[in-house]
Amino acid sequence: MIQDVRFYSLKKKITTICLLFISVSAFCNTVNFFTTEKQEMALAAGFTACFKNDLKVEPIFINSSYYADYNELYMDCGVAIQNQKMDFTSNVFYMPTFFDLFRAGLGFGYHGYVYSGEFTENDVLFSARFKWCKSDFYNASFAAGFLVKTSEINAMSRYKKDLFERSYFLELMFKWTFSSKFNLYCSVSSIDYFDYPLLGTPFFKGGVNYKINDNIGLEAAMTLKCVDMITSAVYLSECNLKTNVKVYF
Repeated sequence: MIQDVRFYSLKKKITTICLLFISVSAFCNTVNFFTTEKQEMALAAGFTACFKNDLKVEPIFINSSYYADYNELYMDCGVAIQNQKMDFTSNVFYMPTFFDLFRAGLGFGYHGYVYSGEFTENDVLFSARFKWCKSDFYNASFAAGFLVKTSEINAMSRYKKDLFERSYFLELMFKWTFSSKFNLYCSVSSIDYFDYPLLGTPFFKGGVNYKINDNIGLEAAMTLKCVDMITSAVYLSECNLKTNVKVYF
């Protein structure tokens, strides 16, 4: 009797392990955790012209960025330089591909802003991300997360060391790829690449990318920044045109 119970218990454990192994194998066959082959890397440099600018930005400033896109893993960093001001941004996103239909995962971002002798700001972002990628022609992506902001005003540093704020951010983007050389995109977001206000200041953006050849490409994007759109009447705070030359590796 005791031997029968022991045998039944051992049989149950072996069956459970086999079912677990089969389930894990089936799951792994439907999920691509990482694309090993080289995908796309680019270095971009250009300038941003502001047709309407707030106090944060100059009428014209230069910017540069680098990104590496391996489908499931994406990394970038960028710098914008103005008169006595500098922004630095860096992001890392990891989104495994499920069933060759969509990607879902997490993201981390950091932004630093320095106004020499006056003001410094640090933003840390944590996000959940989703991207529909079944079609080669069309894809859509969505991100939502937390924004942690610390700021220091030099003139007030002796009274209060840091100003600390917590907020949320949302981002929705659509992209149409007409060929290997040409694509269009548009987005609405509560943050921009070098600008991270608290929730309530949306950015509307539309842009185009064109590859001259396998190594050189051009990018142009128009951005509208609307202050306090959710809590009061719409006020256009900023309108700028960003242009970049991209070198692909």
